Formats: sequence, structure tokens, C-alpha cells
Amino acid sequence: MDKKSSKKQKTKASDVIKMMVRIYKETSEHKKWAIARWVGGLLSGAVAVYEYYFIGSALDVALSNDYKRLLSFIYALVGIFVFRIILQFTNPIINGQYELRSYRTLSLNAYRKIDKLQMGYYENVHTADTISTLIDDIEKIKTFMGNSIAGLLSWNPITIILSVIILCTINWKLTIFSLIIVPVVMLVLNSVSKPLKDTKNNIQEYTAVFNSHLRDFIEGNDIYKAFNMHRKHTEKFEESCQKI
Repeated sequence: MDKKSSKKQKTKASDVIKMMVRIYKETSEHKKWAIARWVGGLLSGAVAVYEYYFIGSALDVALSNDYKRLLSFIYALVGIFVFRIILQFTNPIINGQYELRSYRTLSLNAYRKIDKLQMGYYENVHTADTISTLIDDIEKIKTFMGNSIAGLLSWNPITIILSVIILCTINWKLTIFSLIIVPVVMLVLNSVSKPLKDTKNNIQEYTAVFNSHLRDFIEGNDIYKAFNMHRKHTEKFEESCQKI
């Protein structure tokens, strides 16, 4: 169990990127929905940045008593508000279609691979691991694919780029100072939250072992009793409970 945990901690960013590329290639038949969700994420990020910018600018204009210019800002905010409502309606629909279609494709591919396994494969491999992959892991991958397109690959970069550009036009010195301080703060917060992430990963691993022992015990209860293996398996089961 410790070896598995250490492997997870040493996961490289390049390995994660390769995994993402492989998954997206496997679901490439749904690329139209993926592109639509990506564009929706870009538009949502741009709208969010300009909304805050126009709100701040409108307040400054209101304080300067330039009411004609203030009226133009109000019109711009109304247009942004309407466009944001449209995106809030269309993005979830597109995201849902992409996630569900990807889930179907990944599930069918997993089933085909299981169907090609040799006879007797599950004599030495826990069936609970396969069931967990089909039910939990594919569900998480499906959600991750939608979220990565909506956030990691679209909303986050466009928000950061536009925000930096606008902030530089306002005060470039303060912007550079913020860009230096924010990563330092993020590193500190990451070092604090890392033990919590490790604990969560360990709990998930021990829970998988617990489920495997439980399934084996239920399916092979008569065999354990017939060959006097009940006590040994009970000790393993209790040990997995204690680790959780």
C-alpha cells in the first residue's frame, strides 16, 4: 500500500498530460461538443472579466458626474448581463451532452476490453477493482473531461490573460507586484493542504482494499468455511477496517 502511495505522489505533469491526450483521442468522435464547450468557456471567462471591469469603470464615471458616459457603461453592462444569461443556459447543455457521450464511449470501450480477457483472469484479480473502475473511475473521468475543457483549457487562461492586460493598463507596477506575490502565497497554501490530500488518497486506497475483501468474503463465504479460512480472512478484513 505504501508503494502505491509513493507512486501517486511522484506522478509527473507530463504523465497527466499524456493521459489527458489519450482520453481525448479515445473520445474524439465527440470533438464537436468538446470544441463547443471550449468556446463557451472562453466566452464565459471574457464576459466575467469585462463585467467586473465595466462595473468598476461605471463607479468611477458616476463619481466624476459624467452621466453620458455612465449611460454608455450601463448599456454595456446590460448587454453583458444578457449574454451571460445565454451562456449560463447553453454551456450546461453542451457540457452535459459532451460528458454523457464521452461516458458512453468510455464505458463501451472498457466493456470490450473486459470481454477480450482470457478465461481465469479473475482467479487472481479482484472483481471489485474492475467494478470500481467501471462505476467510479469512468464517472470521475467523464466529469474531469468536461471540467478541464470548461476551466483548465478555456476559462482560466482567458481570464488570466485578459485580467493581466486590463490591470497593466490601470497600474502595471502593482500588477507585476501581484504576479510575484500570488505564486508565493499559493505555494504556502499548497504546502499546508498537501498532508490533507495525502490522507484523502490513503483513505481511498484502503477503502478499495476493504471493498475487495468484503466482496470476496460474501462471494466465497462457503469456501472459506469449508477450508477453514474464515479466521484468516476475518483478520485481513478487520485490518483493512482499522486502516480506514
